[in-house]
Amino acid sequence: MPTGLEATLKQFSHHAKGVARLNNGSFGAVPGRVLARQRDLSKEWLAQPDAMYFNPSASGLTSRLVDASRGVAKWVGASHDEVCLVENASVAVAAVAHRWAWDYVEGRAKQGDSILMLNHAYGAVFHTMRAVCERAGAHIVQAALPFPVRSESSVVDVIIESIETHRPRYILIDHITSQPSMVIPMLPAIVAHARRHGVAEVCVDGAHAIGVLPRAEINVKTIGADFYFSNLHKWAMAPPCATMLYCRRGLATPTHHPIVSWKYPEGIIAESCWAGTRDYSSMLAVPEALNFLDQWRSPCGRDAQEYNQAMCAKQAARLADEWNTEQGIPDSMSSSMTMVRLPMDVTDRPGMPDVGTRRVLREKYQIEAAVGCFGDQGSWIRLSHAIYNTCEDYERLSCAVREIAAEQG
Repeated sequence: MPTGLEATLKQFSHHAKGVARLNNGSFGAVPGRVLARQRDLSKEWLAQPDAMYFNPSASGLTSRLVDASRGVAKWVGASHDEVCLVENASVAVAAVAHRWAWDYVEGRAKQGDSILMLNHAYGAVFHTMRAVCERAGAHIVQAALPFPVRSESSVVDVIIESIETHRPRYILIDHITSQPSMVIPMLPAIVAHARRHGVAEVCVDGAHAIGVLPRAEINVKTIGADFYFSNLHKWAMAPPCATMLYCRRGLATPTHHPIVSWKYPEGIIAESCWAGTRDYSSMLAVPEALNFLDQWRSPCGRDAQEYNQAMCAKQAARLADEWNTEQGIPDSMSSSMTMVRLPMDVTDRPGMPDVGTRRVLREKYQIEAAVGCFGDQGSWIRLSHAIYNTCEDYERLSCAVREIAAEQG
């Protein structure tokens, strides 16, 4: 496929003109070719949904959803019967949370047994565990990762120590944390250590992983987790919403979709193929999205994962230099996202994109970027680089931040 900047930007010509989108990590972006495929699938569904749903052949909805999930299974090194497509990460973590909650209710887990998470766990994921598992009797504890991060060992050591101290029954650990953004190093070794210390099941939140990390780093068999989920509509070019959920062999049947519908209690693989009436075109378009991701190459021949990581590191170093600040994550733990300290204080909090500096950047400067105050750690920007970004986007951000800082001074 064409690899030049012009050809890439043409795929994203539906983006709002004049906006520097430096926050692909929140909502992703869909190439035009994938959107076209989704529109065709949606039209097919709207034209005659009964025929599509009730058709038991290969052209029916269930068969096509299973085929779509097979492609994702291959991408992460799983068997086809261990992977399904669900709506988003919230649904994926809810399925795991309900499974664990019933263990507490039915006595397979003792009241007060802990679930270990990271202090940087995504807010919606943390709240799901609280709303479902804590009410069932779980005690949620968090490993307090350092930030800014100076070394991989400083992160790994905290997680290992938390496992040994709390002896959790379950662990929900990020592969890439959202804010502050960092790739958790030595994940297979951490999972193996958890097993040796009696952890019953491990779930990995890989919401940002597919389309960001090299495929070898998201091989679920190598990682060794019981559950792994990754959004396909963030970095994997799929339309919203589509998320891969992996359940280790033997766990798919006793794990259920949090929305109970007609296929209950067949297990989440079957239940995900019909969670009620909805437009499944985003999930059916996943093969086209992964095909685009697999084929795309930068002008110098890099795939999207390698290219975005390199460009993100380059722009982060440049901004830190121009702002006379620092980067918050070592290059070895950065990805298509990293952290750069801002040259001024902000009151913004991660997860509040409609107020403060982030709103000023959006409304005054037409720049979309994730900014936030991380308490004693200060004010930072979570910098993203996607294949549609240009150097001009970062120049605009640099100038805007310096102007805001000067006004504060």
